[in-house]
Amino acid sequence: MGEPSLVHLVHGSDPVLRADVTSRLIEQLLAGDDRSFALDDLEIPASKSDDGDDFGARSESSSAEDDSAGAGVDFGVVERVMVALGSPPFLTNRRVVVIRNYGSLSKSQCELIVERLSDPTPGVFVVFERHKASKAKSPIDKFCESVGAKAIKPEAETVSEGSKSTSVVEVELQRCLIATGVKLHSDTRSRICAHLGDDAGRVSELVDVLASRFPIGTTVRADEIDPYLGALGAIDKPFELTTAIENGDTPKALEVLHRLMHATSAKSKNNKGVHPMQLMGTLTGYYRVLLKLDDPNINNKDDAVRALGGNPWAAKYRLDALGRIGQAGLKDAFGYLAEADLDLRGRRAIDEETVMQVLIARLCALSNRGARSRSAAQRR
Repeated sequence: MGEPSLVHLVHGSDPVLRADVTSRLIEQLLAGDDRSFALDDLEIPASKSDDGDDFGARSESSSAEDDSAGAGVDFGVVERVMVALGSPPFLTNRRVVVIRNYGSLSKSQCELIVERLSDPTPGVFVVFERHKASKAKSPIDKFCESVGAKAIKPEAETVSEGSKSTSVVEVELQRCLIATGVKLHSDTRSRICAHLGDDAGRVSELVDVLASRFPIGTTVRADEIDPYLGALGAIDKPFELTTAIENGDTPKALEVLHRLMHATSAKSKNNKGVHPMQLMGTLTGYYRVLLKLDDPNINNKDDAVRALGGNPWAAKYRLDALGRIGQAGLKDAFGYLAEADLDLRGRRAIDEETVMQVLIARLCALSNRGARSRSAAQRR
């Protein structure tokens, strides 16, 4: 086996799975050297503008493509990175420098690091780790490409990206089951996936608990799994809320609302759920898209594509959604959103969760009302 590359790149949406990939890579690069001498593991703190979520977060390019106020981190952190990259191995054959969360660095800070790497210190291996890749590539991303360093991703995320119907949780669950020998009924698998949502980082721990609790060869039933599931897992797909509303599925929509507001995971910023005002922004944006389609000149998918741009499937989907609630339903939706906004700002002494629950139930009712109207018209 040849000498490993000097520069490595690790990307991944789930921090637990991503950290696991990085840990395995570190062990490979250390090749048995003493970690206390051979490893520099540096965490770049999140910049003030780095929200790390999908609800009104900063643009993809803000940290790497400009040096405006708030972009990047304290230069003292960058100095420590530069010292680590320039320090040769001491009492070991090699040194491994891990730079986590490099996406928080500004463009100029990335350029300093790239300049240092252009004249590499012999025996020093570098691992860059961050959340999923940004559309706007930083100087570090471009440098990694230039030296042939391809991003390594968690296996579960890679497999899931290649399948439209398989979630990361499902793939990671299958991997852990094979590794431990734990067997589950099909309905038990479904229960686990539904409960954990998008929180794939909890799968390994759950399967390890099951492996220690149930004898080898036992097939675990769904009614045996509840004591080990823990809290509801978080979800990071806000469109699940609008999808449930479109379908008029009030129980599902309220469950998604609860997860978004309260369920947290290692991916949650500051271990907090989504603020109601952020959810209001998501919902308002969704109905504004439908409002663009409420035009007498828009009668089919092609008209919708011209009005919205982007994916033709998405345009048709939104046009169908407007057809389900109609012009009157769209008007009512904005009325409900306005009332909820005032209540969240203190118009009445109602707690935020109740305000949001009432809003979601009302929006779901619009879809159901539209479905009933169409059914009655068809019977006539």
